[in-house]
Amino acid sequence: MKNQSVTVVLTAEAGSKIKLNNETKDVVNGEAAFTVTVPSTLGVYRLHAVTINSAGTSADKEIAIEVVEPKVTLSQVGVKENNQIMLKLEMENFLEALPFYAVQAHVAYNKADLNYEAPGAGLPSDDGTIFDGANSAETLTQEVGTTEKQLIFAGTRYETPGSSPVPPINLKGETATLLFAPLTVTTSAASTQVKLMYVKVLDKDGRTVYELPVSAAASAAVTLN
Repeated sequence: MKNQSVTVVLTAEAGSKIKLNNETKDVVNGEAAFTVTVPSTLGVYRLHAVTINSAGTSADKEIAIEVVEPKVTLSQVGVKENNQIMLKLEMENFLEALPFYAVQAHVAYNKADLNYEAPGAGLPSDDGTIFDGANSAETLTQEVGTTEKQLIFAGTRYETPGSSPVPPINLKGETATLLFAPLTVTTSAASTQVKLMYVKVLDKDGRTVYELPVSAAASAAVTLN
């Protein structure tokens, strides 16, 4: 992630030195560890290393670190069928350093265009989603406003009295599905837009590890058709 410190471990023969960019370290037990702060710019951050020993200096070796940031995305699954569209929310780039325990997400759409109809107990489909399984709970509700409707998802891990500690969720950078939501089309328009309005991700102690604030409303949107 951007603006984070990472450890880069390089190997060489005993008695050598390794120079990474402008820092040089002795090789101990075949390794030299460097702490590198990745920049705030997303993309690929490139480092350059050489080995120095009695034979001289080795050829330059480039080390590439991909700089990413966590995000939640919206997409449509398949095509409209029986006047329904399936919306999918996914979590991306939540690296090993960002385990979490709970997620809340708000999605908005035009009041006249779409509608969510709760199937009764549970969610429409949570097979293979992040909060599918034991010691997890999730809810999905729709709130109706003057011009928009908001779909509100909440999912959390939990422990019961006397149970073993329940670990947080760690995606380790893998993309994972947070939610599938079937939306009924209530307009004759060819397409309509769904906006991601708010996301908060918490760790086990209730600290925020990621937040898409209300001030960044509609920073993520998808057109459904």
